Amino acid sequence: YMSGAWWLQQLPGGQGHPAALQFLREGLRNNPNDFQLHLVGGYLLRRLGQEGEAGRCFLRASELALRERQMHRLDRD
Repeated sequence: YMSGAWWLQQLPGGQGHPAALQFLREGLRNNPNDFQLHLVGGYLLRRLGQEGEAGRCFLRASELALRERQMHRLDRD
């Protein structure tokens, strides 16, 4: 989903941004705990001027990334 969204947003004139956002949202529906999808979504939303929603995506990405990091630490112990 991240690669597809990246390629979609590369379409000229910003015309791919809505399609990229839709594709990322599909990815989040299928992978709600993937911090990287939330992070990419935040960047895309910020680029679209949707600062509030972007901030929520960044916050969720950081929460999920920290949780994942803690889980990996527990696996090593």
